[in-house]
This record gives sequence, structure tokens and C-alpha cells, in this order.
Amino acid sequence: MFLHQCHLNEKGLPENCIQDIGVEPEPLDKTNLTRYELARDQLREECSFYFNEGEEDPIPLCCDIDQIFAMTEGFKNIIPFTRCPTCAANLKSVYCQFSCSPNQSEFVTDYTRENPWFQEGYINNHPSYASSVTVNIYASYAEKIFNSCKDVSLPSTGGSVLASACGDYGATWCTPERWFKYMNDPDENPFTPFLVTYTQVNDSVSGALNFKIFDCNESWPNSSACTCVDCPSSCSAFHYNTLDDEFLLSGCISVLSLLIAGGLITLAFLTAIVVVVIRFRRPRSPVTPDSKRNGDKVHEALEDIFRSIGKTMAEERIKVLIMCLLVIICLSSGVVLMQLTTDPIQIWAAPNSQSRLEKDYFDQNFGPFYRTNQIFIKTVGIESFNFSSAYGNVTFGPGFNKTFLLAVFELQKKIENITIQSTDEHGRLISKGLESICYAPMRTVFSGERTINECTVMSLLGLFNNDIETFNKTAMYEDNLEKLISCPQSPYSTNCLAPYGGPVMPGLALGGASKDNNYLDAVGVTLTFLAENKLDTDELADTLAWEAEFIKFLEKWDDEERPEFMDIAYSAERSIQDGIDDLSESEASTVVISYVVMFVYIAIALGRFTNAREILFESKILLAVGGIIIVMSSVSCSLGVCGYAGISTTLLTIEVIPFLVLAVGVDNIFIIVQAHQRKERNKSVTLADDVGDTLGRVGPSMMLTSCSEICCFAIATLSSMPAVHTFAVYATVAVLFNFFLQITAFVALLSLDQERYESNRLDMLFCVKIEKT
Repeated sequence: MFLHQCHLNEKGLPENCIQDIGVEPEPLDKTNLTRYELARDQLREECSFYFNEGEEDPIPLCCDIDQIFAMTEGFKNIIPFTRCPTCAANLKSVYCQFSCSPNQSEFVTDYTRENPWFQEGYINNHPSYASSVTVNIYASYAEKIFNSCKDVSLPSTGGSVLASACGDYGATWCTPERWFKYMNDPDENPFTPFLVTYTQVNDSVSGALNFKIFDCNESWPNSSACTCVDCPSSCSAFHYNTLDDEFLLSGCISVLSLLIAGGLITLAFLTAIVVVVIRFRRPRSPVTPDSKRNGDKVHEALEDIFRSIGKTMAEERIKVLIMCLLVIICLSSGVVLMQLTTDPIQIWAAPNSQSRLEKDYFDQNFGPFYRTNQIFIKTVGIESFNFSSAYGNVTFGPGFNKTFLLAVFELQKKIENITIQSTDEHGRLISKGLESICYAPMRTVFSGERTINECTVMSLLGLFNNDIETFNKTAMYEDNLEKLISCPQSPYSTNCLAPYGGPVMPGLALGGASKDNNYLDAVGVTLTFLAENKLDTDELADTLAWEAEFIKFLEKWDDEERPEFMDIAYSAERSIQDGIDDLSESEASTVVISYVVMFVYIAIALGRFTNAREILFESKILLAVGGIIIVMSSVSCSLGVCGYAGISTTLLTIEVIPFLVLAVGVDNIFIIVQAHQRKERNKSVTLADDVGDTLGRVGPSMMLTSCSEICCFAIATLSSMPAVHTFAVYATVAVLFNFFLQITAFVALLSLDQERYESNRLDMLFCVKIEKT
């Protein structure tokens, strides 16, 4: 019936000639052998059932070479379905039958005849062409094709292909009838050359389109079945064996056997402990100097070393303090070179980690991922409501309340009007808005001046062309609700696209909604504003400024303008970085308070108060101040050394290190001072010898604990995570400096304080001597 092409429509797509009844199917024209072979090969690949076994040429058909080319070109529209080979082959069989079947007259029931004479687009010397065709198709046949394709997934959207290939109905309300209508109606599908109406009839009717069909878990000849992802019936069923009554480990060891073995091992271990204890409790022969253990010799050697260090520090206490002060100043000066990192990526992702390498590669080759600024808006005290739609009775969640949505859209418009002050390439002060920094994926170099409608804004208002007036028309609100039902099911439909040229994804635009309920139970909405990202952070100055104004505006709006029927939460791309900065600033006071409290505690705890008149005499205020300064100096030296070394750090590390070193340093202060206080003063030795004896007693234990802490933190430097690595490096260096300063500078301060004490002079008031009672 429809042989050759006679007309090109306004889209440039061909429409077929109408042949009189009785015109026989024709073999393909071999006049141009190259075109014939190409058409024959395409027909063999897509419609192999038109070839008899062993034959090179196809059977006579109701289509010519141009129609075959047009048909196979149209197969590009079903490429998304080719993930499921069976689905694609089923669809192609329908179009092969419609376009070329020698039995067209059996299933074509009606058509609209147009006369091409003197019409624009006339391409053949033929009296008429068909602008629309009506075809009978068996309902069972259409349903089998639909079932083979309905679960084919579309990875780019995370949904199914049917969600964007069934018009406003989406995958949820799509049926075989609606699907065939969308695919063959040029008003809905711009790639369709003319209207083809498929009328579904039952199997008792004769003369309808029908052909062999395969389920998605079956395969056409020389093809493969669909995978489990695109065809649930292809998924292997799981067969669980009945569990044995007796539980076995590794399939062979019973729990009882394991308990018995564990009991025997425990008994043997306890027996060994008892034997060892009994052996060590037996009387031993007297220990002579020659039989001392190696451990005792090492301990004595360490005591001698620390005794010598302590004596030297006490004798040269002024020189020691001056030298320590100079070293602290020199090392701490490196703080000005310290590199602070607040970027979360640089804090938590190692430069050589696989994820970081892949991200850097992506950023350098495709550009960094866009920056996200979001507002999460939840309804308060708003109830769900029912609506009778074309899809049936629907219950809308409170997030679709008109008053609520109007307030949300007004907030959106206010945010789109946020401006910042910036400078142009000539240094002149200008105002810039969201349109100057937003992510506009559809914009090209030929787009002209940037506009707000080019910005990617995920909002329900995008379904209404970002126009509140369009949404707010009372007479049209029922149509708005219809759109709010259909567009979440088919966000890629042409009438559901936002002004920026892309979809409004329901998972981003609606909050508290479930996919099982078609997103209609939403209790809130989300506004998402995407900003363009740059590799060069210097180019982000305007973006960062706008995001700061975004946060500032919302803080004020939340306090002064927010309606009572909503709650909001919001974040900008810079929020995490700002949070790190704010936390660091807020913790500074905590560090100061901690050190003050520790100073007071040390000053009181180190003193030995006997009566009120001797408080300043017995107190250790200056010694406590010195101890705190030494702890702080070890922290500053750590920061300075790492600054000289170019090791970057975070503000959180700088906050934690003082607490860590304070805990270690205070312990050592108490160990040294109280060991000296509790030791009876030998008047026959000098003060330096006495202080050296104190350090000789406690020095080895201090060294052991400090070495243990240093080794623990040094091991942690093996971590590749930047935050952990830098913290471990800074902590290792800080504990090391703390130990050396305490066995040098603090010992020198202790000798000065002891000299003051033995001279009966007051703490802090050295010139005042008292008569000790």
C-alpha cells in the first residue's frame, strides 16, 4: 500500500506514497548496485526474516531502497532499548512489518490521503501520499513487546528508558497503548515522520499486525537474551538448602569441639602460669654485683646520664634558660611559613590515593564538578490532600500545598536576585548575580549575554518555566497538579524540561518522598543552585563571595521572614570549609581556658602550704608559669619546625596538639617536682648535685614514656590520610621538644626555685625574705 516516498514534511522527514489496491510487492531496484547492496545488508541485519534460507536477495517487498534507509535511520531512536537485545529486536520487527511487509493491506485499516501537487516538499511524480496511518495490532502482541522492554534501564538517569519514552505517563502509568501512541505520534515525539495509530484488537479479530515475539529472557536467532539488570526474569533464582541442625565452623568443626579445645588450651596456659610463679617464689642465692642483670646495668647507666644532665642544667641554669629561649624563638619563627589547609579534599584524601588520582584526572580533563548550594524546606502543620486526576485519585503530600509552594518559589526568586560587588577586567566596581557564576551546561560561546534561565536550578518552579505567575493562575492550578503528577515520572519529557534545558529530577526537587509512591507523598521540597567550579581557586573569588551572601541572606530570612508553616536547613559548597574555620576560631578560647586552669592547678598542687602567712613562700606560681610556657613552647617549636619543612596542617591539628602536649607535660612536671620535694635534702651536697640526683631518679622513666609516645605517633605518620599523617608528624615533634625542654629548661627553673626556697625568699617577690617558722 505504501511504496516509495512522495513528500517531505516540515521537519524534512519523508512520507510514503499511497499505491492503489492490487499493486504487487516489488524486488529491490538493482540499478545502483552500491545502494542496493547497502540496503540489502541493512535489511538482512535488521529484518532478516525477509530473506529465504540460502537466498542472497530479499523477497519482494512493499518498500524501496529509500524507505529501507529511512527505516534503519529511524532505528537510531530505539538505541536506549538496545541494552536489551531481545527488546530492540522485538521493536524492530514491528517497524519492519509496518514499513516493508508484502501484507500491509491486511493490517492497515485507514489512512489520510494528501495530494502533493504544487505542495512544498513534493519529491515524486505520484498523485498522493499518506500523512497518517491506522494499523490494527493484536493486544497480546503489543503487550508482549511492552513487557520485554519495560524494565530496560537507562544508566544516565538511574531509571528506566520507559520513563522518558512514554510521554507524560512515565514508567509508572505507561501501558502498551500509551507507549505505542507516544512513539508514533509526531506531536509528542518529534522524531516520528507521520502519525501511526496502533489500534489494539483481541485475538479473535482477523487482519492485525502479528509476528513471532520473544520474552526478554529469551533470544532471537544469532542474538542474546537480556541481562538481569534489564530483565528481572533473566535473574537466576536463589535456591537455599535447608540448614543443618548442627552448626559447623568451616564446614567441619562443631561448636562443642571448639569449646573443648579452647578449655584445654586455657587449662594448659593457667598451669604454665602457676609453674612460673612457683619457680620465681623459691629462695634465690644472694645477688652479687657481678651477677646483676643487664637491665639493672642499663638503668644505672641511664641514671648516671640523667644525673649528669640535671647537675649541669642546675649549675648553668641562667645560660641554659637563655640558650633554650633563643632556640625556641628561632624554631618558633617558622610558624609564619606554616601552610594551613581547610579544603576537605586535601585534608582527607591522600594525593597518591586512587580516588584522588581519578578525581584530579577528571578535573584536569573535564573540569571540576559543579558546586552545590541547597535549601531543604519542610512543611510544618500542613496536611496531605486528595486530587482526582487523569491518572485516577491521587493523594498529594503536604509538600504540594499551593500556599507552601508559592512561599518556596518567592524565596527562590529572592535568592536568584542576590548580588555581590566585584570588579571587571578594567578594575571598575560592578554588581554580579547568580547568572554570572552559575553552572549553565547548555550555554555555548554563541549564547550571548548570560541570563538566569541558563542556570541549573533544581526546583519545581522549573516545570512552570520559572514563572510564578504561570503557577499561580487559579484557573490553571488543576493543570499544574496534573503536571506535578506526570513530570516526576518522566522528567526528560520535552514539556517537563526546566528553562536551563535539562530535567528537574524528582529525587532532588522533592523531599521526604518515596519512589514507591511516585514522589507524591513529599513532605517538603529542595532548592538546588549549581555554581560553576574552577581548577584555579583564584577564579572562584566571585563564587565564594556569592555563596557567602547566600548563607548570610538565608540566616536573616530564617530569623525574620520565614513563614510558620515551614522549616528550612541550608548549606553551600563552602559550608564545610566555613565550618572548619568557625570551629577552629571557637576552640581558641577553649585552649586558653584549659591552659589557665592547668596553671592554677599546678601552682596550687605543687605548693606545700602549712599556714596562711607562708602561702607565697610555699607556692610554686613562677615554676608553674615556667612549666606552662615550656609546654606552649614545645607546641610552637613543633609548628615552626614543620613550617620550615613545608608540612601543611589543619587548624584542627593546631587545636588538638596543645591539649596533647599539655597532658604529657603536666605529668612530667609533677613527676619532677614531687620527686624532688619528697626526697630528703642532703645538706652535705650542693644544690646542683641534689637537683641532678632528682633527675637521675625520674629521668629514665620520663624518657621511657616519652619514647613510647614518640614511637606511637611516629608509627601513625605511615598513614596516607593527610589529616592523620600531619597530626602524627606535629605530635611527634611536639612531644620530642617537650621532653628535651623539660630535662633542660624546666630543671634549670626548678633549681632557681629551690635556691629561692632555701634562701627563705617569697615566690615572685624575690627581694623579700621571711623568717621561716
